[in-house]
Amino acid sequence: MYPRGVFTFQTVWPDSVPETMLSAGVVVCNIGDPVWLNIPGYLLNDAQTNAEYVAYAINYIYGISNKRQVAVFGWSQGNIDTQWAFKYWPSTRSKVTDHVAFSPDYHGTILADFVALGEPLPPSLLQQEYNSNFITTLRNNGGDSAYVPTTTVYSGFFDEVVEPQQGTGASAFLNDARNIGVSNNEVQTVCAGQPAGSFYTHEGTLYNALGYALAVDALSHSGPGQASRLNLATVCANYLTPGLDLADFLLTENSIAIAGLAILVYPNKVVAEPAIKSYAASS
Repeated sequence: MYPRGVFTFQTVWPDSVPETMLSAGVVVCNIGDPVWLNIPGYLLNDAQTNAEYVAYAINYIYGISNKRQVAVFGWSQGNIDTQWAFKYWPSTRSKVTDHVAFSPDYHGTILADFVALGEPLPPSLLQQEYNSNFITTLRNNGGDSAYVPTTTVYSGFFDEVVEPQQGTGASAFLNDARNIGVSNNEVQTVCAGQPAGSFYTHEGTLYNALGYALAVDALSHSGPGQASRLNLATVCANYLTPGLDLADFLLTENSIAIAGLAILVYPNKVVAEPAIKSYAASS
């Protein structure tokens, strides 16, 4: 029996995403109850510290929910923080039914390398360089494979934050060495030539109709979301998730401007990424 879940929403989620799920009656009535996780500093602090919040939240929410398993929704960096939590706090894994990852950067992004030219920057931005110490440590020893059933949703055209983001070489592409169950979904491939497979930004996956359908599918079945179970003719015909409108679209796109402002005003910038913590360095 597939258990009902409780969501933890990583990073600064546009209101449109949980709003859609709530208005559709899917989350509250049929699958679970949404819980927001707002990490201090807009996730610009040391990603290792951000991951500690994730690990604690999973255990805490599981505990106060009568030991119902948790499903984790992540966007962007929230996903690598979650993967770090799964890797270094193994107790979290049995408490999680699914990880649904929108625009993840499991291999960082080469665009961060072009931004980081020696000037002071927030720690987590430096940690998301393509071959940073953080990313290398995360991917070592099986960290590039799923620890829980994982559904990734990403855009190969055009993610303005994470590159490369195409095919099996995408930073979002997660391996499955443990046979846990992984579904990697580049929207332009699954919905090729259709509205849901057209132009989507880094934040655009959050309102993408295929992403929403895969998330619901993942939470309604054992294992990750599977496009093969969806009516793709119907799902891919929508550019926006049904229930969203132009205002939701604009609100979601505006999240990148907010993120840019947060980076500019972040007070504790550094010129080198934080050292890998001893518990991870020793492994």
